[in-house]
Amino acid sequence: MRRSRMRFISLVVAVMVCVVMMLIGCQSPSTNEADDSAADVSDDTAANESDNENDAVEPEEDDKLVIGYSVYAIFEFPIIMNAGVEAECAEQDVELIFVDAEDDAAKQLGQLDNFIAQEVDAIICAPVDINSLGPTYEKCKEAGIPLVTLNEYPSTPTDAYAGPDDVLAGELIAQKMIDTLGPEGKCVIIQGSDGYSASVDRDIGMENVLKENAGWEVLAKKSAHWSREEALELTENWIEAYGDDIDAVLSHDDEMCQGANQALQAAGMIDDVMTLSIDGMRETMFVIKDGIQEVTVFQDALLEGRLAVQKAVALAKGETLDEVDTFIDMPIVTIDNCQEYIDLYEERIAAIPALQ
Repeated sequence: MRRSRMRFISLVVAVMVCVVMMLIGCQSPSTNEADDSAADVSDDTAANESDNENDAVEPEEDDKLVIGYSVYAIFEFPIIMNAGVEAECAEQDVELIFVDAEDDAAKQLGQLDNFIAQEVDAIICAPVDINSLGPTYEKCKEAGIPLVTLNEYPSTPTDAYAGPDDVLAGELIAQKMIDTLGPEGKCVIIQGSDGYSASVDRDIGMENVLKENAGWEVLAKKSAHWSREEALELTENWIEAYGDDIDAVLSHDDEMCQGANQALQAAGMIDDVMTLSIDGMRETMFVIKDGIQEVTVFQDALLEGRLAVQKAVALAKGETLDEVDTFIDMPIVTIDNCQEYIDLYEERIAAIPALQ
């Protein structure tokens, strides 16, 4: 039974082989014709492509420069600074990639690494930590990408800087305090956060002046981390500790100074204590106009942003900068000229949607 089944299977296989061979023989001529037809179509296509080669429109290369920009955080001052960056990029037809470091130095370094990986034409950085950019600068040099720092002066080299002379700003308000109150007195100093050149350099500037005026004593100095709330609490503690001995409050920025002003107002001391700060923000102009605060130093955030883009574009094009580091003017603002800056802010608010 098994041998008969094997014979039957062999017979079926033989028949199937014959059928397949017959089918192949029948299809061979049409297959060859199809191959010839395909060859003809291929030849015609090649001929048409050759005929139309000179008529084809090649896509234009996109020569627009690309700038990567990382800012330390977002609040009123950098909003204005960012507007300057954006406006200058628009005027120069430059593509801008913007990121917020959210006051995180490690996050910012990662953002800068991403810019390098994206092969941008230039990088602008308003650093969270002025001591962190050394390795990034070396990476930028290897990649041929210029690195421009904005607003915070780095402790290690970069290709260019645009922003304030914070040592000068500190000297200006300390000297104004002494010129107004006389050769003797006692003050407290509200500092910004560690890692910012504004904190380091403004403090240096204040100390430069105070060291030359031995009649002035610093009762206390401490960081309020750029926070109005922390400065309010800090000043309340100083009022409790030193009371009427405080003749003046020197603050590294306007925001913290507003906290100090609130504490002094609550204690009934605002008319007896001079308050001075740096940045010249819009709110502070009205506080000065109302006679609550005496002095601020105006730092033009919009101009800083524009200058940084101008430097980045020039370097990306291979140009040599006439001035590698550009320190903007830092005019003193008092009740006598604050209206000029109030008017300036009104103009800018009308032009910058983010401030409205």
